[in-house]
Amino acid sequence: MKALYVALAAALAIGSTAATGGCAFAAAGASRTWTIRDEVEVPVVTETVVSRDGEAGLVVVRADDLKSNSREFRLLSADLVKRSVTQRLSARWISRIDNIPGSRDWSMLADLGQGVQLYRLTRDFKVSPLLVRTPAVIVGTDTAVAVTQSVYDFDQAFGIFDYGWSPDGKSFWYSTAQAVSKGYRPPSVQLAAFVPYTTFQPNVSELHLATLAGSDRVVASAPSRSIPHTIVAFQDHAAYWDAPGVDGAAGLNFSAPKGEDGTPFEIQPEHLDVKSGSVTEGNSPSTPLFTGSDGGVLHDVWKDEAWQLSEDLPNGKKQLYGRVDFPIGGFWSPRAWYYPTLGVSILPIRHGLPYRSDLVKLDRSGTVTSLEATQSLTHCALADEAPAGVCIRESLDAPPVVVAIDVRRWRADTLGYIDDRYTQIAPLSYRPRVWTVGDLSASGFIVLPRNQKAGSKYPAILLTHGYDADNTFAYWALQWSYPVQLWAERGYVVICVNDIPLTESAARKAAYTQWDTGVGNMTPAEVAKVVWLDQLQIYRRAIAELSANGTIDPARVGIVGYSRGSQMTNVAVSQSQLFKAASSGDGSYFAPSSYWVGDNQISYRGLFGGAPGHVGTDQLWRSLSPAFRADQVSAAVLFQAAQNKAGMQDFFGALQEANVPTEYVDFHSETHLFHYPQNRAIAMEQNLDWFDFWLKDKEDPDPAKAEQYKRWRAMRDQTRPANAKMAR
Repeated sequence: MKALYVALAAALAIGSTAATGGCAFAAAGASRTWTIRDEVEVPVVTETVVSRDGEAGLVVVRADDLKSNSREFRLLSADLVKRSVTQRLSARWISRIDNIPGSRDWSMLADLGQGVQLYRLTRDFKVSPLLVRTPAVIVGTDTAVAVTQSVYDFDQAFGIFDYGWSPDGKSFWYSTAQAVSKGYRPPSVQLAAFVPYTTFQPNVSELHLATLAGSDRVVASAPSRSIPHTIVAFQDHAAYWDAPGVDGAAGLNFSAPKGEDGTPFEIQPEHLDVKSGSVTEGNSPSTPLFTGSDGGVLHDVWKDEAWQLSEDLPNGKKQLYGRVDFPIGGFWSPRAWYYPTLGVSILPIRHGLPYRSDLVKLDRSGTVTSLEATQSLTHCALADEAPAGVCIRESLDAPPVVVAIDVRRWRADTLGYIDDRYTQIAPLSYRPRVWTVGDLSASGFIVLPRNQKAGSKYPAILLTHGYDADNTFAYWALQWSYPVQLWAERGYVVICVNDIPLTESAARKAAYTQWDTGVGNMTPAEVAKVVWLDQLQIYRRAIAELSANGTIDPARVGIVGYSRGSQMTNVAVSQSQLFKAASSGDGSYFAPSSYWVGDNQISYRGLFGGAPGHVGTDQLWRSLSPAFRADQVSAAVLFQAAQNKAGMQDFFGALQEANVPTEYVDFHSETHLFHYPQNRAIAMEQNLDWFDFWLKDKEDPDPAKAEQYKRWRAMRDQTRPANAKMAR
């Protein structure tokens, strides 16, 4: 591991072509191939917003830098009148941009040197503080004083976590937190076996109501040892505060000072009214209502193997839009936009199968019109007062560009690239696919080797994660630390496969519900079949099709996946002989030692019938848990973990006991979605080397990797006879 860091640092320090995988950046307009630096530094759009008048848009981009091993956020402006894109600001953090009611200005959370605070951003892009709260508290993994763990980011100081404006723009809710001393905690009686998730520095989270005139009062507070509470929505005069109790307990524990008029705030339910300070019960206002072309509420129903779209009209009648290939709600954009003077509603959607994001226009005649024919429209934001907005247009082989949306003319015009360096890369060949086995179907895409030769059979790697293998450009949350494009550059076929959608049957929904809640009438074996084992039929079909047409060599197939994908990777190698090598990323589900952690007992009971070690549950554990099936594994398994996880050690240790080649790499300072650029590069390099070794019998001659290959050759030589498939 140390050798990989040294080699990477040397390549970056000398500024040679080795830093980009042996290929210097070509001149503008030229074609080149993908590099590790390209894979790591793919820009990530985190949010978009449009001014109320539809004349200006903002795009926030998260950008990683491999050489400095750092990350920044960039703010781009989109001039929808002059049709241009300009970078305006860079900062350690930018998020939650909103239009300030009654003003042309925006507000945003940003770290400009004092932690994340609340700022005003004018239309000529001048920044001034609206509210600064110090001292800030830390969220992250690299410091002992963090109040909670980040999922995918560096340690970050927060003075303000979230906020929401009142309708008149004169007051706003915001949430903050204060770290408190751990102090002495007296002994307590534990009534049931339970291992809590990692806890961090205790904190007291506070919900405030402040005004632009300068008043600021605490409305509620709650002690916590988990995630600081945040405002998740604002609607009409009410804020919704996501406030679990101490250590995630159900009860709320608030202090409630009186309002300015002497009326006490009532804090038991979840809605707080700005005007009166009173509280009403109800559903969270964070749940959006999708409005149709006549101002009614849209509904979707899965019927006769298709989605049926309709609208409940204000007059009590129903508008039918007919059969469509999408449900309500976009994968990237959370709401619809209704323009009553035009008689249209604009809806963000995701076509399927295969998956592709888009905008559709609903009109009062019941017509549904898509905007984009082949590419995806993601991160869409339209103006409330004008039929205009912005989206990001991208596809598997086209890097993201900012586009202006013109609702009247129903068109999307290109304004500028997020990062035009990716236009220099010659596109690879991608093939969207749908695989069907009986009544099961799943979508995804195939990436073919560059300069593929007819008659050649290539090694293949199957990537699994969830439902995000769609028509987007090098999507980071799908690819994780798996270098999909570089594998294609190196002569692999990459097969990216989604899970079987839940719309397939009521039984699938019931199985997932029982897995999630522990409540249901299905047997554990039936749940296991639906949630995991059925997916193996799709993998077999994908491999068989590519083998039958001569594209891949079925004896040289690997599988990779993180999180949910690690579940499927571990199940696939322990339940089938399809794969010769595997890489399992930061997932510990199915492990016996994980049974007692957090709320795992709920889902484990629905899957295994109870805890490991009992006569009544033993057979179920042995039939599904990979740790009990290590002697059935015929793949060399690489584990990459964000910190040491006991559940991952169960399977890793079992494989070692069974003489199955395996390696465990602990990325000590990482989060679930690796955030250090150099760690991502190292993980990608490990994956490249691992699969080259096991699927191609190929070693990198770099002397810094000599010890790595010495270990791996020893593993191969010690492989037990049942796994002779892995021997040369």
